[in-house]
Amino acid sequence: MQKKNSSKSVEIKHLRKYFFEIVNFLSKNNIKFWVGGGLAEQIAEGVIDDDESHDIDFHIHSSDRLSLERLLKENSYKIREKPWYKIQLSSKSGKSEQAEFLFLNEEKGGYMYQTKGQQYKCSRKVFGNTTYKVGSVVVKIPWPIKDYRNKK
Repeated sequence: MQKKNSSKSVEIKHLRKYFFEIVNFLSKNNIKFWVGGGLAEQIAEGVIDDDESHDIDFHIHSSDRLSLERLLKENSYKIREKPWYKIQLSSKSGKSEQAEFLFLNEEKGGYMYQTKGQQYKCSRKVFGNTTYKVGSVVVKIPWPIKDYRNKK
């Protein structure tokens, strides 16, 4: 299978500014992340048309959880929920914009993550270095997308 070209540009029809705020925050604080969920799928398709009805999902290694939580608090982000598998966040401004940080837990040659009550398992290679340029930022996404949402 051929890998996507590194840092391929994506057309943006609509994307919340909050996405860029979170990406810049994670990058500035050296937190390794991948854009996840439906937004990752849109990025892979080359066109983003964010309908703003869902959280923006980011995948983070579970080993970075405590650092991320500390940095979020230090920077006045509002943590809404934090079960073992994620941290759910509201924007600093109190707007309805939300983000979820889904934690990647190492498990027998791969990663397991959970969202909306469902567990998924992927090989390590899915969370590699496939990058796309989204506006002014470069982000990683899980690749190949078809291997990203394997139910456990």
